[in-house]
Amino acid sequence: MFQAAARQPLFSFRMDLCISAQGVKMDPIREVIETLREIAKANMPGAHEFVYHDAINYKLHEASNRWICYITAHKNYVRLEFYFGANLSDPQKLLQGTGRRMRHVKIKTAEEARADEVAELIRQAWAEAQPIPADSPNENGLF
Repeated sequence: MFQAAARQPLFSFRMDLCISAQGVKMDPIREVIETLREIAKANMPGAHEFVYHDAINYKLHEASNRWICYITAHKNYVRLEFYFGANLSDPQKLLQGTGRRMRHVKIKTAEEARADEVAELIRQAWAEAQPIPADSPNENGLF
């Protein structure tokens, strides 16, 4: 007799599709992705996590135009891409890329993902994405 398979949460299923669509080995890459997701959630409280264009994306929940970063699987590594990475302080020179805005970090192991420098980049990107309160002065001290 046919037995129905246990239901997998939609997000988890779509994440599996993102990973397998890139032709990668599931276990090592999945570990890196899960580690990055944990670090992202810990350092971006309240961020909206969603799958878009085969990547796990993060943005401010209340503002659809404030995208922060995304995680995408590749054959031998995971890329953590920052939409406005060119603005981030990166004394360890982890960020790669030469575009006007975007920068990325290539991560091959869960240990690399756990580096304090990776968490710091995520924290900076989250802080930069926060809306500026209306009653705050601009850089010239004017309201």
